[in-house]
Amino acid sequence: MRKILCFICLLLGSTAFASFQGAWRGAGHLQDKRAGSIKPCELVYYQFEQTEINLNLIKGGAQCEWLEITQDPESFKISNGKLYNKDGIEAGTISENELFIHSQENQNVYSFHFIKKPNGTLDYEEYVNISAFTYVLTAILNKR
Repeated sequence: MRKILCFICLLLGSTAFASFQGAWRGAGHLQDKRAGSIKPCELVYYQFEQTEINLNLIKGGAQCEWLEITQDPESFKISNGKLYNKDGIEAGTISENELFIHSQENQNVYSFHFIKKPNGTLDYEEYVNISAFTYVLTAILNKR
């Protein structure tokens, strides 16, 4: 009986942290908050590598009608459901079904929110406010 419980604990432990592992791809819309316009994004993509203690953003970005967005690779340490950047500063939260990354550099604000749905897709929202531009990108991503 103890062996079965240990196996179940190992199985649950390995799936609890692996929900964002892999390549995700889909389409969405970009809303320019200052101009009030909404444009389609034919491709939105992210790729993560994840362990119990690390989350690595390998690549990410979007190809929209008038804008191409690329996300630089970034690594985070995971501790008690919180993400810490390379400088040890808290940069977000992570759970089995939700990932939130936030950063602020001077007056520039960036946030990325992923929610895993029961059907296996990710609802994605990106908010960026930089000096000359504010946008919200929303998409539905499928695992590849």
